[in-house]
Amino acid sequence: MSVPGGQVAQNLRKRKRVSYAEDDVDEDGKKLRKIERTISVCAWNMQRSPIETDRRYRKQDDARRNRKAQLHYLCSQYDIVCISEPSKGLRESVNDPHAHASLPSGGTWMASSFIDNQSDSAACRSLLFVKARLKPQTVDINFTSGSDDASRYPAAAIINVSGIKLLVVSFHATSYGGASNTNNLIELLHEKTGDMKSWEHVGVMVGGDLNCEEAKYGGTRTPDEVTHQRGGVLDGFYAEGIDAMASALVDGVRIVPGFKLRTTRSAKISGKEPGCFRIGTPLRLSDHAPVCATLTLSGAVPK
Repeated sequence: MSVPGGQVAQNLRKRKRVSYAEDDVDEDGKKLRKIERTISVCAWNMQRSPIETDRRYRKQDDARRNRKAQLHYLCSQYDIVCISEPSKGLRESVNDPHAHASLPSGGTWMASSFIDNQSDSAACRSLLFVKARLKPQTVDINFTSGSDDASRYPAAAIINVSGIKLLVVSFHATSYGGASNTNNLIELLHEKTGDMKSWEHVGVMVGGDLNCEEAKYGGTRTPDEVTHQRGGVLDGFYAEGIDAMASALVDGVRIVPGFKLRTTRSAKISGKEPGCFRIGTPLRLSDHAPVCATLTLSGAVPK
């Protein structure tokens, strides 16, 4: 898997100024002002790689510290971070208030409250990090991925971007043919059934490992030299406005600074395995690189 990214982190953090275009009115005749905002998003499949040091595995401590440093970097630079396959220790820290000191700060960590069928040691439970200024409200989506004996649920929240409410979802689709799984989730989000009927969001973004090579809602083939897999597919984000009140566009492709992909082609020449490595060290972090994108929201909010 390889996924779409955005621009340099420092540039991503620059917010667009409010654009006072021609006023509209809502159904009640109240005046609305049109605005446009840009937020930064990131997705990383961590392959359940630990970030906690352990005296029993001291040879792995440097790699673990590097993973933890990169996670802190992502959460400091990006507004939304979607984590697929977090380590057991990271999952436990999110669910244990006493362990929060080890987590990146400045925002809220979220996971689904639904109970799945996965074994605790090898679970692939998605996590979602959202900056505090976006006022995230945790929600549960009754939708599963993986095999029947896994039934893993996405992590999700409603965020508020200057009055525009957006549903953000961290999702790990079913592997090997997950396109239909991704399609079904997107269609469910559009239908706004069940509890979603009361959610006041006007747009949706799904980030994570979508496995959507043949998906209806994404999938862009990328050259071998910019992915760790031959014929890899860019499928890390899906974003769209649900109605005319807001629109969302994803643009740009970039690997997060501090990482380097050893591609299939270069690995074959060098005799080393492909994957994602931190620049300046031979220690492997994950074979799934963290990637980022800009998300531009435009809509109308009450004056």
